[in-house]
Amino acid sequence: MSKHRIGRHRMLHLTLCMDMFKGDMPPPWVQKHRSFELSGFTVPQPAHPAGPVRGGSMSGFPKPVGHAGRVRGWRHGEYFDGPYVAAYGKGGGKAKPWEIQHAQRMPWITDHFDLCEAIPPDFSEYIGRAFLRGSRLGG
Repeated sequence: MSKHRIGRHRMLHLTLCMDMFKGDMPPPWVQKHRSFELSGFTVPQPAHPAGPVRGGSMSGFPKPVGHAGRVRGWRHGEYFDGPYVAAYGKGGGKAKPWEIQHAQRMPWITDHFDLCEAIPPDFSEYIGRAFLRGSRLGG
């Protein structure tokens, strides 16, 4: 299990990205990253495409070169098109609720804010399966 420290106190054991789970799903996609602290069980860190190191919650993890294009929207006065949508905020080319529903495979959530804040089910399933494999509940 990989561990990396964020700030002085938080120990993160696992970071997941929607690109790890999108498979052959057509765009739009989101580059949603979430880091998790784990206790009492371990979860393998899935591979993330290599690239330059990034900061923030992805500190210590490579910035993917394998992302299949740009995030759609305005950046510094210039509009970019791409297969990814920004799942935060509104305006400026940010994702519409239906796009986030698709990208995170969450058609039952309709509220824009809730979609932006949600942990994608693919993340929960990955962690849950690892937990079950290491417990008596998993067989």
